[in-house]
Amino acid sequence: KVDEALPDGYAKDEMMSSYLQFGLKPDETLDEAFNIYKNSNPNSENLAKLTQRYNKLKTITLGNPSPTFNYENHKGGTTDLASLKGKYVYIDVWATWCGPCLREIPSLLQVEKDYHGKNIQFVSISIDEPKDYDKWKAMVSEKQLGGIQLMADNNWKSKFIEDYAILGIPRFILIDPQGNIVSADAPRPSDPMLRKILDGLM
Repeated sequence: KVDEALPDGYAKDEMMSSYLQFGLKPDETLDEAFNIYKNSNPNSENLAKLTQRYNKLKTITLGNPSPTFNYENHKGGTTDLASLKGKYVYIDVWATWCGPCLREIPSLLQVEKDYHGKNIQFVSISIDEPKDYDKWKAMVSEKQLGGIQLMADNNWKSKFIEDYAILGIPRFILIDPQGNIVSADAPRPSDPMLRKILDGLM
């Protein structure tokens, strides 16, 4: 642990705050990780920024209502989260330029195939920039991407992306049939843990 391995001081504070800015997760580790930092660095200049992120992440923990979206659908029109109530929703936040995102596609397609007909809807939300709109449209068609394919309205600054405090992609989110969060940082399709979670829910 960084808080135990390094002596107190500026370097330790900077290292811990930098790690937590990206490393804090909206799960059962959130409170403990934040409190360790806060108690170790009560006078840190970084505390206000981390507190803001902590408070944001608290709103997307298990059981909280999910932030909503209403984005352009690759097939035409728009799709909003409310229209998907009654089913679990597994969301993939990605972009055409994101290598790790593209590497998850084969696994995602297989998961979609294996859970076809189950009470779950798969949604992919691209955060490509407007200049890459045609590239997004073409990639969805060329790779025969399944599920509901949407494009966010303002890339990284789209409200849904900011509400989920997303700093990196791919990011996967699981929502229950009532529109509440199961996991704001769900396992990737390539992770066997995803199937264990879905099998337990289905």
